[in-house]
Amino acid sequence: MANFDLPNIAKLTKGVKLIFNGLQKAPNKKYLDIATEVNTKSHTVDYAWLNNLPAMKKWIGLRNRKRLKDNTYAIVKEDWEATIEVTRDDFLFDRLGLVKTQVQQLNHAVIKHYNKLVHSLISLNGVCFDGQPFFGPHTVGLAANAVIYDNMGTAKLTEAALFDIIAFMQSIKDEEGEELEIEPTILLIAPNLLKQAKTILGAKTIAGTDNIALNMLEMRVVQSMPANAWCVLDTSQPLKPFILQITKPGKIEVDSSKMFDEKLISYGIDTMDNAGYGFWQMAFYSDGSV
Repeated sequence: MANFDLPNIAKLTKGVKLIFNGLQKAPNKKYLDIATEVNTKSHTVDYAWLNNLPAMKKWIGLRNRKRLKDNTYAIVKEDWEATIEVTRDDFLFDRLGLVKTQVQQLNHAVIKHYNKLVHSLISLNGVCFDGQPFFGPHTVGLAANAVIYDNMGTAKLTEAALFDIIAFMQSIKDEEGEELEIEPTILLIAPNLLKQAKTILGAKTIAGTDNIALNMLEMRVVQSMPANAWCVLDTSQPLKPFILQITKPGKIEVDSSKMFDEKLISYGIDTMDNAGYGFWQMAFYSDGSV
């Protein structure tokens, strides 16, 4: 291992970790726009408490205690990894030049993974805390007082449809008839709706008339969304519509066991994480088919 002894490996590893840790502050974490990041040490986290949206009530007599409903909603961690190999020559002749690019790709893989986990929830439309698909009919209240809210539609993206959906979201109430004060903040769109969405939210005038939807929502393109689909979210709440649960964040590990025979050092990361759904009340999805 001439010219590449343990001190040299330690030096390279220190440089790799500094690069990776610095890149972790990169601004391409799109998932943070729509998902709450929950850090935990647990294999599984139960979010049954989502069944009860808390609200302040006038305190007369005893406290109004709410019991959790029978159904549970848990997010279970999954394991992920990404690895790169650095040759002895990469270090001896290039120092951190090519290595830095590889580390940048490694960091990008982690951020891309988190983005994909969260964005995939939209088209997946899995079950949320009330046992129903996140987008679709949800029953609020019991028996004769029950109200069904359906946060999934088929309208094409137009200014009128956007206002209709926002009005619907703001009409949703809790089990006791209290307003939720929903304030939509973000419009997610399929790539083919970019021009149309920019016109609706960014044009000062449309057909010679002042555009009242100007800058009403922030726009985000989600490449994994099907053509014509769009989604309105309220991300102003403490808990956003989606949850990214991180049990073990990405951290650089080194393996130099191949250096003697193959002149290779491996740098890898592994994470434990998964994603799930928050409050369906904070989201509305339209497939844009009608």
